[in-house]
Amino acid sequence: ENVAQQQLYQLVSDSKRQASDVLLVNLIAPKYKERIKEPMAVNTLAAYIRASNLGVNLDTIDMYRILQEQGTADLDVLVRPVIERIRVDRPMVVGLSAKWSTLVVVDRILDELNKLGDSCPLVVLGNTIPTFAHKEILARYEDTFESLLIVLGEGEEALEEIIRRAK
Repeated sequence: ENVAQQQLYQLVSDSKRQASDVLLVNLIAPKYKERIKEPMAVNTLAAYIRASNLGVNLDTIDMYRILQEQGTADLDVLVRPVIERIRVDRPMVVGLSAKWSTLVVVDRILDELNKLGDSCPLVVLGNTIPTFAHKEILARYEDTFESLLIVLGEGEEALEEIIRRAK
């Protein structure tokens, strides 16, 4: 096994880690190899949901960390740990923080999640792209992805309600 495969295995099979009911993912655009800013949206949402006492196990993935660990901005390499984590944990909700230039990453993740069939989680898109282009995004995926919600603007209360209803 090469180092990348070992790191992927460690990410999804850590015996001390509980399976996630809710997984929030900070997406990055593969063309940006330097961090533009910390994953504030995902971190803020995670803190809010944890404080809400919903009784769910919530975890986050920062794709920038995957980029650093894997040493490549190849889209398949960046997306693989996210998909594997979803396959292993089978969370009920996956939140994707879609900023500028990350729609190609959203496309790839949704394509892969479609392959899960009935075990595909509810996917919630939030951040700048979904807020300002929600009609276009819904039209883009209406025929190919059924389990998609978009949060407009601030997402704390909306995500809390989505999780309550998904339980």
